[in-house]
Amino acid sequence: MGSLAEAEKRAERALTNRIAVSALLETSLELLPLDRHVEVILEIILTVPWFAGLRQGALFVLDELTQTLRLVGHKDLPVALVGLCTEVPLGHCLCGQAGASHALVFADHVTTEHATRCDDMPPHGHYCVPIVNKSRLLGVLCLYLPSGHQRTDDEEALLATIANTLALILEHRRTESELRKAEERLRFMAYHDPLTGLRNRQFFDIAFGKLFTSLQKIGRRQHEHPFQGAFLALLDIDHFKKVNDTYGHLMGDEVLVLFARIMTECFRDKDTTFRFGGEEFVVLLHDISPAMAEVALNRFRIAVASYTFSQVGQVTVSIGAVQVEAGELAGTLIEKADQALYYSKSNGRNQVSLHHLLVAAGHLQVVNHEPEEVDLW
Repeated sequence: MGSLAEAEKRAERALTNRIAVSALLETSLELLPLDRHVEVILEIILTVPWFAGLRQGALFVLDELTQTLRLVGHKDLPVALVGLCTEVPLGHCLCGQAGASHALVFADHVTTEHATRCDDMPPHGHYCVPIVNKSRLLGVLCLYLPSGHQRTDDEEALLATIANTLALILEHRRTESELRKAEERLRFMAYHDPLTGLRNRQFFDIAFGKLFTSLQKIGRRQHEHPFQGAFLALLDIDHFKKVNDTYGHLMGDEVLVLFARIMTECFRDKDTTFRFGGEEFVVLLHDISPAMAEVALNRFRIAVASYTFSQVGQVTVSIGAVQVEAGELAGTLIEKADQALYYSKSNGRNQVSLHHLLVAAGHLQVVNHEPEEVDLW
């Protein structure tokens, strides 16, 4: 009778263990933030009767740069202990020993090897389990046990299975993270200028398309969308070829980088800055009146002229701008802004010229194209 009960108990325990391991594997299929994923992992492990006595645990991952174990989640640990265990050097305390040796560490009570102690913790023991993939340490699982707990071969076999499962989960997360970072880098490279970090012509097409759509919508519902207007400005560094010829292309590149930084600092977050190539830059000013657009562009022009570029000294910028009208496409607006820019460069440089003011003063003729109204609704 006793042997039958014991066999049933073993079968029940084996089933519980299989369920726990399966549940751990299933968590890898869910797109969970790391802190939530660790919380779920610990909840699953601490349902196993062997480890459920105190229902306390922690998970560390290895920071390969500093060679320390970084606490990424815990279950019901005192705040004071969490503060002490935020980072654990390899070899330090029981968790660090398990990480350094790649071997399970067991303690049935608080020993002298507990280098980190907390008065808020009652007497307890530990299983500190290294998480290793192909001889590469990924982290350490720490489970808290009632003081006097007796280790068994069955427990350690289960912990080895759990550690292997966690290795798969952590490696999967690492791979997913690296893929996301690679995708983000590719996306950044596709839409940003590699030298200055500003957005490029490809992104301009996207940004202008969104602005075009917004203006179409606002034009039909002006009473619902108070909107001052938008401006497209072309910015061209004066005599930039002379900078390259005199100081070399490396110094020329430095001027471009610093010029882009001044753009980022001078214009608002809701404005969008671009580099089209060479010394040609563009800014889209959103929700701004003609008077304020002129003020903003002159503020930038003065900031550039006041800046001392290393070895090069002072440089200036000529600017041509045009108000973005609903229905006008990018090509027409760039042509108008380029006319205004040409006027700035032909009349002394280091100045801002607005297309509509030049037309009103008779300095430019209106660019006449076929109507470009596009009804999207």
